[in-house]
Amino acid sequence: MRKETVNQAIGTFAAEFGLTRDVLRRIITEARVRSVGKRSGHPVYRLKDVYNAVVKEQDVDTMNPHARLALARAVQGGAPCAKTGSSGRRPV
Repeated sequence: MRKETVNQAIGTFAAEFGLTRDVLRRIITEARVRSVGKRSGHPVYRLKDVYNAVVKEQDVDTMNPHARLALARAVQGGAPCAKTGSSGRRPV
């Protein structure tokens, strides 16, 4: 029995993973995932390769410092910011 591989463009995978194409493109580029071909002039990628890149991106040990800081702030309740006044504007 032969295994079927799933090859799709970035947009299809981005929609399934709940990411934008730009974010997924950055993840794929940083993970050095290679396309397996082209469809209508656009690169297509294997599901296994894209999935592994997305999972690796979420691993704290392999995150870049900016992503790790953003995750830490999100877990702690958000990034610190200036308090707004009653008008809703930030103080100057």
